[in-house]
Amino acid sequence: MNSALPSDPFATLPIWHRLIVLEGINGAGKTSQLTGLDSFLQREFASKKFVRAAQPGSQRLGGMVRAVIEGDHSNGIISSHSALLLFLADRHELFAELRTEHPEGAFLLMDRHIDSCWAYNGVLDGCPVEQLVDYHFHASIPRAGLTILLDVAPEVAFARSDRGDRAGRGDRHSRAELHILRDAYLRLAEHSPLHHVIDAGAGYDVVQSAVRERVIAHIT
Repeated sequence: MNSALPSDPFATLPIWHRLIVLEGINGAGKTSQLTGLDSFLQREFASKKFVRAAQPGSQRLGGMVRAVIEGDHSNGIISSHSALLLFLADRHELFAELRTEHPEGAFLLMDRHIDSCWAYNGVLDGCPVEQLVDYHFHASIPRAGLTILLDVAPEVAFARSDRGDRAGRGDRHSRAELHILRDAYLRLAEHSPLHHVIDAGAGYDVVQSAVRERVIAHIT
């Protein structure tokens, strides 16, 4: 397991100030919180442009990558490493498309980005962190100007998954794995000034209010 993290390993990557990411383990509430945030920003900050990206999200590759990931990868036909490279190729296309379509600048809203890559591919799957950094660098994939980590106890996240609160990525993890993943997210956030940790164990409205407050401070 790749768990060593003496400092922020992704500090050498360029920062895209207008990229806002929600991170956290499965069951943390990323999808529902991002949906609420997107609606709020579109309504209250109409003078600014906000784009919410799916995963995978590029116009050219998104559909093809999604079909492979949800089919062959979920059935174990392709490796996690191959799936990672497909995701990174899609992410490269996504950022290229955004720079072309919104040259004046738009805020990009995402759930899962570099932190999830580190936690799942680095810590759980054992891909060396140096290799992950190189992949992102050569694919011209930037760090987020603001990453909000929705931190929740694995027991709470696991219970939410059992109730069907999760968005159905098809990647259910054990309680033990969720503890490992949570620790990975927290250690990365500890080393990065671009991160903000929010207790996601509270009710939806409480968490949403905290998320909005932090994002407003970032965009104004």
